[in-house]
Amino acid sequence: ILRDGDPQDFEAIGIVGLSARIKGNRAKISSSHKGCQEINSALTTFLGRDELQFEVEDEGYVLMRGNRLAENLSEGERTAIGFVHLITNLKDQDFNPASGSVGIDDPVSSLDSNSMFQAFAFLKNSVKDAQQVFLMTHNFDFLRLLINWINNSREKRGYYMIKNAYGASGERAASIDALDRLLEKHESEYHYLFKRLYMFE
Repeated sequence: ILRDGDPQDFEAIGIVGLSARIKGNRAKISSSHKGCQEINSALTTFLGRDELQFEVEDEGYVLMRGNRLAENLSEGERTAIGFVHLITNLKDQDFNPASGSVGIDDPVSSLDSNSMFQAFAFLKNSVKDAQQVFLMTHNFDFLRLLINWINNSREKRGYYMIKNAYGASGERAASIDALDRLLEKHESEYHYLFKRLYMFE
């Protein structure tokens, strides 16, 4: 009874049931009340302004813009919120970045140039302790920031790009290949674009 509880008594849940209840309550605290201030701080760093703030409501959040409920979020704001939520959850009790892998897909999508630099600084600090990081982007300026950052570190690295090709039947197929050296070595993408035009048949 001490370990498994008494099935005839709802309140006598035993050590196993009590441990499960404690774990569930900790998860709720971690994902809502306790994390609210951390998310707000990260969101302010990411966007460079504190206009958007989360407030605790019951066991979740409500997003405010000033004193009103936040509505009509821009694509950049949605991107920032999603990214901040991901990074905050990386620090949760069930995941250890130092022994895990982190994958982030285009964190600067729809952000202006000023926000992109703030997002990059935030990203560097957020994943610096991760064992392995996969970063994907469509933005060349952000790619250059990543390459310059990684080249100045002593970590193992690899740069890849997705190439699309059309078969005889007209179907498109994608493949992963090494990043073109012109994209890796030059601060501008025009060298690569000229190469593509030169090779066009």
